[in-house]
Amino acid sequence: MKSGVKIAAISFLVLFAVVITHEVFSPYTAWYFVVLKARITVDGRRQQGWLHRGNHRETLLLTRRDEGRAESYLIWVPHDRQGIVWSCGNWTAPRFPAFPIGDVNPPCWTFPATEAPSPKSILPVRNLVAGPGSVEFTADDGSRIRASW
Repeated sequence: MKSGVKIAAISFLVLFAVVITHEVFSPYTAWYFVVLKARITVDGRRQQGWLHRGNHRETLLLTRRDEGRAESYLIWVPHDRQGIVWSCGNWTAPRFPAFPIGDVNPPCWTFPATEAPSPKSILPVRNLVAGPGSVEFTADDGSRIRASW
């Protein structure tokens, strides 16, 4: 009886390790890791928040917290082209040290799905400035957000 339980436990652990290894190295999953020494400022004033860097090093998730409200932005900074900033809308990045995002339903790519005509919301020009160890852009509310690490 004990050997059957042992075999079942070992089989479960091996299966669990294979699934976790597959998820970590899957090309369809992006992992985001917290940037420990990140400093976030809004209009030159220190702001609470956190920054995650993608495992392919071209994407960042910046989350600022202001008056109990959190707001996240996905920042894509390729090495050879101009970067792009997306607002994540109602979704905010978790405060976990690491978390995955799959390619099937990324949280920051939201598109309205209504048939009724609606007035376009006017977003400011982002004016993304990316340098070694920093990014700066204009947020939805018009404030200037800077993250440095």
